[in-house]
Amino acid sequence: MNTKHIIVAATVLFLAHGCTTTGPEPEVGVHRAMLSTSCTYPATLEITPVNIGQGNATIIATPSKIVLADTGESYWNSHADAITIDSVLTAKYGCRVLDHVVISHLQVDHIGYVGYGGLWHLANVLDYTIGETLLRDYTANVGTTSGTYDNWVAYLETPEALAKLNPRITAPGETIDLGSGIVMTITNVDTRTTACPDGWGSKPDLSCGGAYVWPSEVLGDHRLDTVVPSENDYSIGFVVSVGDFDMYIGGDTDGETEDSGYGTKTHDVETNVGLEIGEVDILLVNHHGSDHSTNSTFVALLDAAVAVISVGNANTFGHARQTVIDRLLTVVDGAPTRDTWIYMTERGDDGVGGCLKDYEKSVEAAANLYGRATIVSDSDGDYCTVEGGDVDIVVSADGSTYTVEGDTYISSAGSGSSVCDLDGVCESGESCMTCPSDCASSPGASCGNGVCEAGNGEDCLSCPSDCNGKQNGKTSGRFCCGDGDGVGPVGCSDSRCTTDGSSCEASPVASSCCGDGTCSGLESGLTCELDCEAPPFCGDGTCDPGEEPCTCSADCGAPPSFELAGATCTDGADDDCDGLADCADDDCFSDPACAPPACDGDGVCEPGEDCTTCPGDCDGLSTGKPSGRFCCGDGTAQTAEGDGSTCDGHF
Repeated sequence: MNTKHIIVAATVLFLAHGCTTTGPEPEVGVHRAMLSTSCTYPATLEITPVNIGQGNATIIATPSKIVLADTGESYWNSHADAITIDSVLTAKYGCRVLDHVVISHLQVDHIGYVGYGGLWHLANVLDYTIGETLLRDYTANVGTTSGTYDNWVAYLETPEALAKLNPRITAPGETIDLGSGIVMTITNVDTRTTACPDGWGSKPDLSCGGAYVWPSEVLGDHRLDTVVPSENDYSIGFVVSVGDFDMYIGGDTDGETEDSGYGTKTHDVETNVGLEIGEVDILLVNHHGSDHSTNSTFVALLDAAVAVISVGNANTFGHARQTVIDRLLTVVDGAPTRDTWIYMTERGDDGVGGCLKDYEKSVEAAANLYGRATIVSDSDGDYCTVEGGDVDIVVSADGSTYTVEGDTYISSAGSGSSVCDLDGVCESGESCMTCPSDCASSPGASCGNGVCEAGNGEDCLSCPSDCNGKQNGKTSGRFCCGDGDGVGPVGCSDSRCTTDGSSCEASPVASSCCGDGTCSGLESGLTCELDCEAPPFCGDGTCDPGEEPCTCSADCGAPPSFELAGATCTDGADDDCDGLADCADDDCFSDPACAPPACDGDGVCEPGEDCTTCPGDCDGLSTGKPSGRFCCGDGTAQTAEGDGSTCDGHF
């Protein structure tokens, strides 16, 4: 596999300016009458991060759907980047039809300015047909604002916007079937993830990003706070998957929790996202390479083979920051140690940072890490390659391979599954994530679903769209349905919480995903036999014979969170239900019974020895091309080991 390194520069915060109701007449490259009435769809999944300078726009096309993620403009009063996006879409697919538009957040370099460019221009001037526009909950959760934000909030309530954009709020865990086994899964919205549904800092065990903070310092309206959360924190992120292929696209999702000292604070959402989605093949680098994002933990968890950075030339922010490039390559002592290929849409800052720093030992690193004698360089002879323009990504039908700018990669075995036969039955290998047409899911508590889920912490303040309330006027007349916040808090038993067709749920609502191996939420043997046994089934409230915590926590209670050294490390069971029993589980590392055998130095690679723990006995090669690496005794049969002769059968 070839290996390139490229950089890109990052995002601009745009100041508010006045807005007109109509923009200038565009120079439209393809006249409406010249376009086909239907799209010419690709044979397989195609993803194109479009070069629009200092902004984001990514086209995702499948054999039956077209999605546009962000529609940014480099300048607030321009429609030039909308014209660029249109020219790519019409040239590739011959139509102005978008089944889904995803706007990560309300900043001009991701949505454009009302009355001028971006999404407004596509819908109102170029007359795009848009199936739906997915947005974050921009009125319930407010941090830093701008003219872009204020004008879009106002515009989205107009009949014109409702008719042309079909806007709606999305939530973590939502899956969208793009056909042909291709699935788009929303991973983070408004700092929420499926594991952290109440957003950053919402759990006392610190699993949601930082010190327990409640009321939330990110959810809710914080415009009057002394220090407000960054609009970037609220970005929508999602994964596009088919088979073993996965790509993460996350807008300006932040990766550090830090008070800027200028009235704005960022929050580490990336780590929560990385823990949930795990390994991907391609990462569209968050926030154009800003050092507020793409933290080291996130990079390690995603372990992407390819990183794409969308950036504009000569930007004033120094994007992509050298620290981000170093994290992506995991630079140690001046030399990269991670086999990541970095592509960029433009050169970026032209001198402030990025790839303009010469790495020490770059030639040595190239030879040792990539099996190459030299590195392809830019004109300055630097370590990274600079390639401007759109980045064309084509994925094979089964997701096993993909090409980026003509270079072919083998997909990693991620969370995706190529098994989706669309027969209406959730079967082994399928799940609500990879085959939503066959495997049902329930998002659990979700603001915007029409139910005031008081048992999950919703109330008229945190979710006014679902929970009735009145917080103005005379104090005696105020009330707030939900879990107890606001003036005059009332529970679901109050009739005001269920009037006008409203619903209120006092008991906690759990999320569920048929095919994930866990009987949870609204699942039972009747709704998801793959996860829950047939009657008497898991979910009936009785721990029946044959049921146990690992297979039916709903009836038999939750399993322990880890294996206990000295107690369960030798019982032959997977006590904590993580798929690893006894000494195979890292929890048992300290148990004497699990100590690895000593390296006896007899020249024979025996069970318990491998090329790392006993290199004298077990052969291995950890450098050079990935296809040529192997490690005898590590339990994995690599390509270089062939029929077993290289390792004498000791895989």
